[in-house]
Amino acid sequence: MTHIFHPTDLTEAGATAFRHALRLAVAAPGKLTILHVTDGEAHRSDLPGVRQALVEWGLLRHPEDEEGLTALRLAVRKVISAEGDPVAACLDHLIRHPAQWLVLGTGQRTGTDRLLKASVAEGLMRKSRVPALVVPAGVPGFVLPDKGRVALHRVLLPVGPPALARTAGIALHELLQRCGVGQVEVHTLTVGEATLPADLHDRLNGRAIFVHHHADGDVVDAIAAATDRLAVDLVAMATEGHDSLGDAVWGSRAEQVLRRLRTPVVIVPSQLPV
Repeated sequence: MTHIFHPTDLTEAGATAFRHALRLAVAAPGKLTILHVTDGEAHRSDLPGVRQALVEWGLLRHPEDEEGLTALRLAVRKVISAEGDPVAACLDHLIRHPAQWLVLGTGQRTGTDRLLKASVAEGLMRKSRVPALVVPAGVPGFVLPDKGRVALHRVLLPVGPPALARTAGIALHELLQRCGVGQVEVHTLTVGEATLPADLHDRLNGRAIFVHHHADGDVVDAIAAATDRLAVDLVAMATEGHDSLGDAVWGSRAEQVLRRLRTPVVIVPSQLPV
């Protein structure tokens, strides 16, 4: 059973991320955990309503449709934590209940704001080492409110070190499978002297029509420009995390990309099997 872990701050941005988390978890059999960290009072009823969403999507007849819920093979757990530090609370839960995917919302803090208040999404991605689908605040994403319909047609896959590209391809294939997407345009992007791995196409296993692009200059700038120019629905990339002093100050390239894009991003840690 694939475990989807979704922390929520109960904001509008969190509601959009919840929709994506539920869509991934509905691919049976799935388990969805929704966790909220609070320093005040909160109740499980304050957390996103799974059953109501499934009714709106036409997957349940009514909120008490136990037969329909059983048929979906969807297990849901709602958790409220008073631990205080959201990243620590999430990591503690993940140690006890490992997940295969994180689905996160992010406010995309930059500059002084980022230095004064660290991003929960970035901290959790970096420390959990679990593949994450991240939806920026104000971005509708590719799972639409209308019946939970998936509108995922065009993906950007930046290519750097071959092992990272392969890892991103594996995660993208799983995401497409879980969302029920048959085939997409995958726009690969090399920057500078980077080259495409010969076996990258095999990682998508027939689910992609490939179009290649090349750019020069700064990698983060090139990815941001290609995302806007191609109007992609998703960016998929792998990361080695923080491996230099510069990363500790400015963040990894994946984190820098995440702060700039107005589209969902899949970020995959490099230790996944390739």
